[in-house]
Amino acid sequence: MSSDHPPAASGSGFHHWLRQNRLDDWQRLIAQADSDIAAMAATAGIDWSELRQQLPPAGQMLKGSHLATLGPRDRGRSAFVWHLREDRYGNTWPCLLFMSFRHGGVHQIFHGYRWAWLRYQQGAAPVAGITTNRFQMPVLDGLIDRARQEREQHWRTERFREQNRLWHQAARAEAGHPLLQARLCGHATPDLLERLDLRHIRTPRGDCLAVRLLHRQHGLCGFQQLHGRPLDAGGRTQHLVIRASGMKRGAFACIRASAGCEQWPVAICEGVFTALSVALGWPGPVAIALDAGNLAAVRAMIERPCVFFADNDAWSASNTGLRSARRASRPGDRIAFPAFAGEHHPLKPTDFNDLLRLSGLDALRRQIRHFWPERD
Repeated sequence: MSSDHPPAASGSGFHHWLRQNRLDDWQRLIAQADSDIAAMAATAGIDWSELRQQLPPAGQMLKGSHLATLGPRDRGRSAFVWHLREDRYGNTWPCLLFMSFRHGGVHQIFHGYRWAWLRYQQGAAPVAGITTNRFQMPVLDGLIDRARQEREQHWRTERFREQNRLWHQAARAEAGHPLLQARLCGHATPDLLERLDLRHIRTPRGDCLAVRLLHRQHGLCGFQQLHGRPLDAGGRTQHLVIRASGMKRGAFACIRASAGCEQWPVAICEGVFTALSVALGWPGPVAIALDAGNLAAVRAMIERPCVFFADNDAWSASNTGLRSARRASRPGDRIAFPAFAGEHHPLKPTDFNDLLRLSGLDALRRQIRHFWPERD
């Protein structure tokens, strides 16, 4: 008898084993196979721990916002459908299909019959004490979390390796790059770019600029891509590639000091273009913290005094940029934020790059010079 086909009669040892262990109940079978199904679902980016709580009707496909996924990158890219198949002996078998459109397409199929037949051939007994309630299947959180973490780390590692390869193949960005010229209003110069290792990279998302991200404990920990066109419906133009989960906290890029200004206080900014704008008037070192939530972690890695060139989100109720800078600052630090002319307020500007674009280089430098260290 082939191991890939059912026994010849319903009275066979296999069917007796099914009845004895109540695996002729498809709900109990799914519950018994929970860890195997969770691993298949994780491969397609689907959160089985959420999905199993309330399966859709058989034959109804779930996708988009209706399907629980393991992370935001899988939303809208995964799908699930399942069916119940009846064999000639009257047994009903579940068949679950997990799909993802990432990584060239992933399809994982759980065949209830094949799973049970393999268990029978291996002489395995089902786990005792499993409930058969369709909406209260057992929660094997440890196994699901492990599958999720392994998949997440594999995905991050492969993405980091590819970005690192692209980085080393890329040329340094030139001052005439259209994105630099647009964001710095024509003030990008070779001298400025000598202070930051900025590369021009070609990616599947399109051409972009990219900086390397460093971490005091982990060394090179990732990259940030800067795109000229929005990457999604939310208008996002930046994309992070982080080597491992948790490494973003404390990650930064650095604009080196001009000759003779190496001992100046470190300027800290949120974004790359804000930092480049500040560097047009600040010859000391500039640390790029990526966002307001990372300011405190980056400040903790710097031993000398700092000047926060903070975003002034005055048009929001919380003013996250300024509040985060104040919380991150230490005794001896100073906090700068841009002041805009009243005529520019309707545009709701927030940072020093906005100041450069709206008021010009001279106005930017005047405000920055107020925070230069005193000279003997």
